[in-house]
Amino acid sequence: MAQRPAVSQQGQEQPDGRDGPPREWKAHDSWHRLATVQNVCARFRRANPDVSHLTAEELSEMMCSNSPPILVDVRSEGEYRVSTIPGAIRLADVHKNVTHGATVVCFCTVGMRSSLEARMLARRHPNCTVYSMDGVLCWSHIGGSFHEPKTGTPTDKLHVFSRQFAQMLPEHSEPAAVWY
Repeated sequence: MAQRPAVSQQGQEQPDGRDGPPREWKAHDSWHRLATVQNVCARFRRANPDVSHLTAEELSEMMCSNSPPILVDVRSEGEYRVSTIPGAIRLADVHKNVTHGATVVCFCTVGMRSSLEARMLARRHPNCTVYSMDGVLCWSHIGGSFHEPKTGTPTDKLHVFSRQFAQMLPEHSEPAAVWY
């Protein structure tokens, strides 16, 4: 069996000049779904070179350390209410929880909003280390867990912002995808 090529971090140029998959593209297996979401996230990393970025795998390792980072969910209230990464706080609460020298990791669906917020937080808290994580789509691909913030109950539900992003979830997650 032929080995699959490594996922390109450069994205895929489309005829209309966009990076990423064609709008009508639908992933048919987990590898294609993962490759697509990684390409979308890479586009936002390239668009924000002044922001420090983490992969979902790197965040998972950090969370197992003796001093895990402060996780900041920068998604909308509606997205957050469906589920979040355990231990995450809302952006509105970040200033109450950030102390001198803290490590802060912002996340959203694919890294666009979290890159913008990470940039602003790094400016407001220059003595902290602030990152943007690739997003909950990548987190779901590595088997990261989610819970309902109101109850703390583990859940398979995940708000993914749009129908297009729902097609990038691992196959086992799709029935639980939520978007508006």
